Amino acid sequence: MAYRICGMMPSKKLRLRAVVASRYFVACIGLLYLCVVVHKTLSWGEVGDSHEVRNTRELFLAGGKWVKKTEGPLTPPPGPVYPWWREAPAMDDVNFTFSAEWAEWKKELDPKTDLWVAWWGRTILGHKKWEWSFERPEWLKRWQDGYRQQWRTALLYIEKNGTVWNRTVHSFRVPSMVEADGVLVAIADVRYRSATDYHLTDIVAKYSADGGKTWKTEVIIRNPQVNPVYSRVVDPTVVVKGRKIFLLVGMFCNTYGYWTWHANSSDWDAAMYVGDVEKAVADGVPTATITWKKLRSFKEEYLSRYEYNVCSNDRWDTDTSWEPTHFLGGVGHGVVTSADLYKETPDGQREKVADKGAIIIPIQIKQSTSKVAATILYSKDDGKTWKFGDGRASITSTESSVVEWKGKLLLNARTDYGSRRVFTSDDMGNIWTECRKLSKVWGNAPSRWAPGSSSSTIKVTIEGRDLMLMTASKNEKHSHERDRLQLWITDGDRVFLVGQISNGEENGPYSSLMYMKDPKTREDVLYCLHEQDIDDIFSVLSVRLPVHMARIKSVVRTWNEQDKLLAGDCVPVFLTPLSDARGVGMKPCRGVPTAGLIGVLAGGHASVFANASKWRDAFGCVDADVVGGVVANNGRGIRLTDEAAGGVFWPVSEQGQDHRYEAVNSEHSIAVTMVLSGTPTDNIVVMAEKMRISGLVNSTDVTLQVLRDAQGNFALNCVVNESEFFNESCESIAVSRTQPPKPPDPSHVGEREGRGSYGSHFFSWFGFNGPAGLSGDERRYQLTLVMRDTGLAVTNTSEGDGERPWVTLYVNGERVSALERTKTDWLRYPDIQHLHLGGGSGTTVESVLLYNRELSELEVGQLLDNAGKVKLSNHVIESFVSDAFSPINITYAE
Repeated sequence: MAYRICGMMPSKKLRLRAVVASRYFVACIGLLYLCVVVHKTLSWGEVGDSHEVRNTRELFLAGGKWVKKTEGPLTPPPGPVYPWWREAPAMDDVNFTFSAEWAEWKKELDPKTDLWVAWWGRTILGHKKWEWSFERPEWLKRWQDGYRQQWRTALLYIEKNGTVWNRTVHSFRVPSMVEADGVLVAIADVRYRSATDYHLTDIVAKYSADGGKTWKTEVIIRNPQVNPVYSRVVDPTVVVKGRKIFLLVGMFCNTYGYWTWHANSSDWDAAMYVGDVEKAVADGVPTATITWKKLRSFKEEYLSRYEYNVCSNDRWDTDTSWEPTHFLGGVGHGVVTSADLYKETPDGQREKVADKGAIIIPIQIKQSTSKVAATILYSKDDGKTWKFGDGRASITSTESSVVEWKGKLLLNARTDYGSRRVFTSDDMGNIWTECRKLSKVWGNAPSRWAPGSSSSTIKVTIEGRDLMLMTASKNEKHSHERDRLQLWITDGDRVFLVGQISNGEENGPYSSLMYMKDPKTREDVLYCLHEQDIDDIFSVLSVRLPVHMARIKSVVRTWNEQDKLLAGDCVPVFLTPLSDARGVGMKPCRGVPTAGLIGVLAGGHASVFANASKWRDAFGCVDADVVGGVVANNGRGIRLTDEAAGGVFWPVSEQGQDHRYEAVNSEHSIAVTMVLSGTPTDNIVVMAEKMRISGLVNSTDVTLQVLRDAQGNFALNCVVNESEFFNESCESIAVSRTQPPKPPDPSHVGEREGRGSYGSHFFSWFGFNGPAGLSGDERRYQLTLVMRDTGLAVTNTSEGDGERPWVTLYVNGERVSALERTKTDWLRYPDIQHLHLGGGSGTTVESVLLYNRELSELEVGQLLDNAGKVKLSNHVIESFVSDAFSPINITYAE
């Protein structure tokens, strides 16, 4: 290689130095690139991006803020003197004694200020009159600590007489965000006097035609202005079709107190507005205008409805009669259907219920006081006419999001009773059914007993897999503050925590997700608008979430790769067309079933086990706990060392706040491959499920067990806590086979009816008749426990359904034992605490598969024949190594 410097040939010594230096430079560049790749992989699970992604967040709609009184006087508001931060905390004529701390506030009260302004109201209904007292603990503490409230935003306020002035804003609440013909539109409550739900409120919109670079803010729907304190339009619920934005709001004129407390509808209305979006270009800059008009009122139509169909599988809530008083939007956004919708008729046919393009809006309907249920309002003709769904979800379901999901409508509803509930309908809301796979998964707080919150749920397709993205507050404070807003994903089966959206411990209750493709780069873009509650002053923040989006993509790629590896020659469920979904489990193929597969425990790499105390789930959803065990020598699983108490414990309700395996309480299948040594001298528990089952009046602890006896036979056993009165029992029923088959000769594999030659995969790896890593007294077994849907499995003991019992045990693909439950007047689904895999010292648990559905006998045999495919994909291993399944938690600099 020739080197020339300014046209001259350098000396040999100089050339040698140049060669060494260039090689050193190349090596450094290579090492630097490797470090960057490793760093990116560890950070985001992504390799090959040209730049490091970062979330961005900004103050989007600024409510007031707390300032120290010692920092100087408050800035007076523009326009008339109406300083909300100095208004009286209560009416002077209310019989209420204020503490001394309020004296200064009362002295500062401007005589022009409306004395009917309250900070916050707690209403007690007694003796047919409203009795009022006012106090807000957060405000009182702030005042005592020397803080005052300072406004940050003023909006044009137009009085009925035409007077226009800039009015200061106390709080912005209930945000939603949509895209209309490329224009980003955010809509929210603007609350002038306080954050209280029943104080003076308008609806504000903020929109951008240039991708969020510039924004225009305007009040779009004004309150009736009947009462200066209590007139309000509230709870905007929005959906977009083409260039039209449909906006449902609730209206009140005079009444105070929460809408659920109002016994009659005299002061209420619900109206639909429509906004027409027009785009233009001025001096090369895209602009937009939105023209709003009132479309119609729904009050008269709603008040004429006295009956709703009840939730099909709710045995408590069975009254179809309805005494209508109010309804409001579900808040957030609705959906426009992307395909024709069909319902399945009793004879198995499909009947069309709606064409593509139907407009669906979630609503919450109320009768009398406090009885609220979720349902929908919809239009099949582009908003010309509207209809209420003829059915409703269960009482206590309130604010909800609606999505189109697998040919059905899905409502993800708030409740204030422990957890969120999810309902589906295939007939445009005529009948709703609780979705057992997802209902009660997300708890309202760590204790699961705390106020709920509105949530945003949207459907997206990532890497070829349909997903729902959902926000939910962790609410560690167990209050209406609802701190730590989190982002979740689910494909309808698996449930994965992506990470936190809000900052640290801040309160961020209501939120709205919006997903779109960047118009220039076509990259996936995810936004979240969410409230920021600082001692009852609310603002709205806008967060762009590329870090969370990258994590979602990485996780979905991992799921896809793992499913393909397990499926073998079968079609993975995420690639199965909806039209073929009904045939799942009916056709044999060479592979492990993936439909309803929610958890996989498998060995093969050191990263799978966390110091032998955790066995990591291949999907990153729920890890299992290991007690009294060590990693097996071959790394294939866990070898138990504790004779009695040890085992692998896979939590269900013991997961804590969020029960990602809640679905197994309805029905499930669990298949475990384990190596057992010798034969026990007495019955030994090799599998168990600990649960609590409720009866008509009482409940009791129940443990399902798989026992192995001294002869090597397996059988199901049910242990009921006899110290508690309970009219429920589990009874063994006769099956065609009472003991597991002897391991067959591998040369005869393929002769079993319906299995073909698939068994060769299993026996070449498991080596039943040869050592294959096993000692002389060790034997491998595949135990599969199938629990049928409780609602279908309850039978009279005198009429035992031996073909379809409650629980069935298969050993090496053969049905060997079953249990049924006796019929009682009322049965609820069990509450399973955990799944246990044991067998005593010397047992090795090699792999476990958990499904949220009942496997067919064909599939059980398929599991046996393809057990050799239960391995972890490279992407799973990489995710373990890089910690890519851990929740994201980003701290933002304010």
